[in-house]
Order: sequence, then C-alpha cells, then structure tokens
Amino acid sequence: SDYLACLTTDQVATIWGAGSEGSIMTWDQVDPAFPATAMTLLAPGEGDEVTDLMLTDAAGVSTPLRDDTVTNRDPAYRAASVAVVDGGLTYMSWGQYQTIINRGQTGIQLVSVDSGAGCVTPSDATIADGSYPLGQSLKLTVSQTALRRPEVQSFVWYLYGDSNFATISGSGFTGIALTDLPAIREGLQAVYDAAAAAAPPAVEPTPEATPTSAG
Repeated sequence: SDYLACLTTDQVATIWGAGSEGSIMTWDQVDPAFPATAMTLLAPGEGDEVTDLMLTDAAGVSTPLRDDTVTNRDPAYRAASVAVVDGGLTYMSWGQYQTIINRGQTGIQLVSVDSGAGCVTPSDATIADGSYPLGQSLKLTVSQTALRRPEVQSFVWYLYGDSNFATISGSGFTGIALTDLPAIREGLQAVYDAAAAAAPPAVEPTPEATPTSAG
C-alpha cells in the first residue's frame, strides 16, 4: 500500500501497541490522510526479539503487543499474507526479509520510518550507520582481565570465525561481511597481546619457616 511507504515512530507505536487494541482498527485512525481501509496486522507474537525491538521506545520502555493481531512466527507466511491483503502490515528482522526476497516473494514493500529527521528506508547501510530508527546496535564488551583467560579468548575468536558467519548473518545481524572477519581477528589478537602485557606480575610464594624443637 502506497500510503504505508513511510511511518513515523509514533505511528509505529500506535499501530502495534496494546493501547490501540479494539480502538485503532482502520488506517485513517492512524493518520487522517490514510484511507479508511481495515488494518490487517500480522506479527510473530510476544516474546519475539523483533517484537521487543519494535515496541521499545527511546527510553528503553517496552509496550505490550496488541492482542488483536494475527500471530504467526513464520516470516514467509506473514510476508505472503500482506502481499495479497490491502492494508496488511507485518515486521521481521532484516535477515528474514533478505531470505524472503531471495526466495522470490513479490507484492511486498519496505516501510521507511521517520523519527523526526525524515523517512529512512532500512538497508545494510542505514542499519549499520544507525540512521534507521528501528535498528539497534549490539556491542560485545569484555574486560581486559577476562581476556587473559584462554577460554574467553577462544570463545570470542570463535564468534568471529569464518565457520560461524552463517550463524551470525542468519540470526538477523548485519554490518559485518565475511571479508571483514580476518581484520577483526587481527585486531582481536592485538587486544589479546595487550591484555597479556598488562597482566600483573606473578607473585612468588614466600617460604614459611616451620618451627621445630629439639628432640
């Protein structure tokens, strides 16, 4: 639907939030400029990480999902449904969307989001640079002390291993390409070396005198 080409963050919250259940049922109730078309909302349901992201505001407060949505955890089902229903809307992770497009799904469009600085369409670039309002950055923070432990080093190294890239990309994460991994591991090795160099010197045990007595 052309009128759903761009939504504000407030409209996104209105559409999906529990406060609209039973009262916001047609699109003109979201915006008077929209047609009086019935809303058909499909969502993966409560507890889904994408739902949590969609309904968490800038202050970190999460709003419950409205109960009158059609829930189905299969993104392919949701995409196929909105493709044939005027006024249909769903959401999914960027990785799921890429998979569905690669399978040849037609009749769906990306929805741009405006948080006050204009409409931003989701893409690898806008998600990576943080300009897409519904994207969220993920950082792994490890203390220097922990990085001296071999098992921690092994785990972090595994995360950025070539063999784990399919898991990362298939989990909805973006911003890292397979070709980036060698440079990341090179940086990790430098961090490991710095952590080892910063380790305090080992303390030599002090011999203790053992009292004896004459027999």
